[in-house]
Amino acid sequence: MVATNYQKKNNKLITQLNLIFCLYICAWIIVPVFRSMTNQGVFQLLFFLVVVMWFLTSLLLSRKWFYNLLGISLIGSVYIITMLLYYLFGYGDMKITQLVPTILLFVFVYMGYFYFSQGSSTSVNIIIKFIAFCFIITAATTAYNLLIDINVSRLITSASTSTEVIRYLESRNVAGFDFIYGTILLIPILLMGLKQSFKTKLFLPLLIIVTAAISVLALSNFTTAYLFLIIAIFLAFFTSYKNIYLVFITVASIMGILFPILLTTLIGILEYIRDITPSIMTQDKLMSVIGILEGNSDIESASIRTLLMETSINGFLSNPFIGFGAYYHDHNMIGNHSQFIDDLGRYGIIGSLPIFIFMFYSLMIIKRRLQGTKVRNSFIFCSLLFLLLGFLNPIQSYGIIFAIFLVLPLISRYLQENSTKYSSDRRVKV
Repeated sequence: MVATNYQKKNNKLITQLNLIFCLYICAWIIVPVFRSMTNQGVFQLLFFLVVVMWFLTSLLLSRKWFYNLLGISLIGSVYIITMLLYYLFGYGDMKITQLVPTILLFVFVYMGYFYFSQGSSTSVNIIIKFIAFCFIITAATTAYNLLIDINVSRLITSASTSTEVIRYLESRNVAGFDFIYGTILLIPILLMGLKQSFKTKLFLPLLIIVTAAISVLALSNFTTAYLFLIIAIFLAFFTSYKNIYLVFITVASIMGILFPILLTTLIGILEYIRDITPSIMTQDKLMSVIGILEGNSDIESASIRTLLMETSINGFLSNPFIGFGAYYHDHNMIGNHSQFIDDLGRYGIIGSLPIFIFMFYSLMIIKRRLQGTKVRNSFIFCSLLFLLLGFLNPIQSYGIIFAIFLVLPLISRYLQENSTKYSSDRRVKV
């Protein structure tokens, strides 16, 4: 009896420490000012120490989750090994710090799966509420600074911005590219939760979160973000259908029949966004997109993005098995504007395919354990947005991988367990 009580107290302590480590990681990712304060000097090592301690305490609580992911982790690690080999032998211009986002990708997959499958409802509730609090704060401060200067999120994201300027913007809690796109990826499930929680205690918190999300996205000055926001809102209307694949076929058929009307509507929406945005850069990009849709210009002449993708594709075709080299800074070698195409160009099929499999399977293993139609469909839509974004932009950014591999699984479980509208979604298979 004494041994049993001691074990319970010990497990409770480990659980509490594990939760504290998790919340520290969440704050570091979501809140720029906190990341800036703890990303200098000896504090830089503290974050990685916290990550290690989270991993160890999670293993002490349960090893089952790790064994379930061990096989796919070994496959995904081929990508990291390839990066290391290319770095050591100078096959490209990669810096060792480029490994950090990839390592964090594994960490967020582990965290998302651990709390989804092994975490208590209390722990999941605390994490979700803490993430929501941090998100609202960062969204509010970012929106405020965007009202002052429409380009601050773009500036903090640019590789040409000096460290001093980035530190200053972080001190004002300004979020950049990864926060904006990470938010967009979650729009379908947030809108689904908002709709289903009407007249429940979840409605007001979700309304605040969705309002903050839409506000910061509207001010973000990222052209692709506007297009993804339209797609995300559109997808949110189809979360209730049980046969989602039949829905895709039906919607595609209707869109084909109504294509002229839909095209005219889309052009009208983009023209409205162009007229109200104060950024000349965004206006020019939207004009290029509108020109393509109207047939007044071709894709290659309208977008440098196409040329950058062609550079990566040529790198891949020059050596499809092992790639052209780990180039992250020379745009003449690799375009650096499409995560999936760029990785194929850098590491070829042998090096890049393992990480594609790792990400895809990590999403599938969560999706298979979701019981509710609406939550499951929302999860699929968010995942599809992530995959689409991976073809158009770099996605191994802290906020993006954090949103899709940690936040999305936890939101899915949270909505199943807490919304009274989900009478059939009470339990999560583990």
